[in-house]
Amino acid sequence: KFVDEGDGISNNDNDTTLPTSAAVKDYVDNNGGDGLVLRASFTANSSDSTFNIGTVPNVSGRTYYAAKVILDVTTAVSGGSVDGMVVKDNAGSGNTLVAATANDIAVGTYVVDLPFASALTKNAAIQVEFVQSNGSTAATPTGGVVVGVVEYKYTQ
Repeated sequence: KFVDEGDGISNNDNDTTLPTSAAVKDYVDNNGGDGLVLRASFTANSSDSTFNIGTVPNVSGRTYYAAKVILDVTTAVSGGSVDGMVVKDNAGSGNTLVAATANDIAVGTYVVDLPFASALTKNAAIQVEFVQSNGSTAATPTGGVVVGVVEYKYTQ
């Protein structure tokens, strides 16, 4: 007997059936581990005040939480009245994961451990916004390079 996606591999754990490719893909999508890291690099280009670190997975039955945010400024961020970076989930409209006061635009690595207090929005980007000294007004840098990393965990 062939086990198709509707049958489910876990419902047919035996030595007498063969799963279809759709059944295997469905099983891996729902039971395989996530990479647990989102990462992106940003090079200032005088036109962007934000960049996305990555998109939170969207696996059914899982709730995702940010464990750590790392902002590695490899070339100092400059221009456009930039004074800090704010990291938020839900494409910039969700919870603040890192406030501008927790990092700097100077060369360095800024690591913020998070308390797993708020669930991340599935299938939405984690966004870094460059801000002015008040911590909320957007700023567009003209120079600099930042690598953003979000480590996350999930519960089922």
